[in-house]
Amino acid sequence: MAQARRYDPDGTHVRRWVPDLSGLTGPTVHEPWKLPGPQRAAHDFPDPIVALPEGLDRLRRALGLD
Repeated sequence: MAQARRYDPDGTHVRRWVPDLSGLTGPTVHEPWKLPGPQRAAHDFPDPIVALPEGLDRLRRALGLD
């Protein structure tokens, strides 16, 4: 995400090479999973399988970092 913000802040490169994301505006193209449910549905994006905080928590436990 840091590289996306630094080198492609408006998402032009992503929209060019990932046509499924071309309909998104601004920096939302870098994090489409954060769109509200109705907006995700309008772009035919699935709901996240695992929420990021939950996934990170599971990773930390698996690595014994908790």
